[in-house]
Parts: sequence; structure tokens; C-alpha cells
Amino acid sequence: MKHLRIAFFALCFSVLLCLAALAADYSENTGISGLAVADPGTTAVTVYMADGTTESVPDEFGVYPDGVRFKITYSAALPGKSYVIFVLKGGETTPTEDTIMYIDQAEAAGSVVEFNVYPMSVVSGGKVYITEAGGLLKLAEYGYYTPYTLGDVNNDGSINSLDALMALKIAAKLDTPTERQRLAADVTGDGSVSSTDALQILKYAAKLIATWQ
Repeated sequence: MKHLRIAFFALCFSVLLCLAALAADYSENTGISGLAVADPGTTAVTVYMADGTTESVPDEFGVYPDGVRFKITYSAALPGKSYVIFVLKGGETTPTEDTIMYIDQAEAAGSVVEFNVYPMSVVSGGKVYITEAGGLLKLAEYGYYTPYTLGDVNNDGSINSLDALMALKIAAKLDTPTERQRLAADVTGDGSVSSTDALQILKYAAKLIATWQ
């Protein structure tokens, strides 16, 4: 076990050296979606928007189209201990040169350690971990906001019965939607896709309604 811990922190150190420039390689215009906190009792996340405003993140799904970075505050740190934060691709759980999208290091002030995280533009999302007790502790996860038009589920530039059918398939779990498709299909804005959304899209396509109700 001791050798595993030494190897782990040796990897952290080498990655910090090799990927120091990675922290600056981010997209300022991507936006953030699906940002969620793993443990709101110990972790707080604040999103910084392009216009300089901020918004605190709940422990559930959140979409921030204008988000350019977020600050993670971990309040269960050991005083004076140095922590490393990782953003890993998709479902990855092991930091390597191939899985790390973002990395930074900070020292705890009292029981609090803070990091700024910049969403990377190389994949669709990531999971945020810090080093803790010789391993990794998950703090949060996020995806990328993708521009969409309500009702245009298949993104072909028009809203018709095909979009309604696609929304119905998503509601019935016959299709697994992308984040953009899910957002476009949720015309009722309740955070889920149901047969009600499909019916609304069909009514809109038939010009029975002019706005989403």
C-alpha cells in the first residue's frame, strides 16, 4: 500500500510538470451544463459568467450557458495540506496523461481549500476530483452547454412531427438523447422529457399553439 501511494503521488507530480500549460487551454465560450456537487455538505461550487456575475450551484442539475469557469470550495481539508485537483474525461477515474483535462494545486487555509476550474474544450464533459488520503475524492461533475432550439430535437432547423416522435422516444426511454437533444425536447422546462413535451411539440408543429405552454 505504501508503494502504491508513493507511485500515485509521483504520478501527480510528474503530471503537474508535464501538463502545467494545460490549465490555460480552455474554452471561454462553451458554457457549462449538468454541473452538480457530489457532497454539498463539504463542497460548494460557484459559477462565474462571461459578464462577471456569479451563481451558486445546487447539488442537482444546473445549466449555465454563459459560464466560463467555476470555483470549488472544499471545506473538509487538512490544515496546511497541499491538494491537487483533477478534471478527468467522461467516466474516467484514474489520472493519467490521457485522461486529465485540467490540473491545479493549492494549499489548504485552515480546513478550506479553493480551486478555479476552467471547462476544457476537448471533450463533452468531465468529473472533478482532488487528492485525499492517498487516493481521489470526487467533488463535482459537469458537461458542456450546447446551443439548442426548443422543440427542434433533431436539430434540422425546423420543428415538425419528427421532433415530436423523437421526444416521445426519449420519454419512453427508447432513445438515449444527447444533452442538446434532451434540452431541446424539454419544452415544458420541468427538467425532464415526457409525453407532454412530445404533445406540445406536435401542437406547435401543427400551428395549434404559438408559444410553449
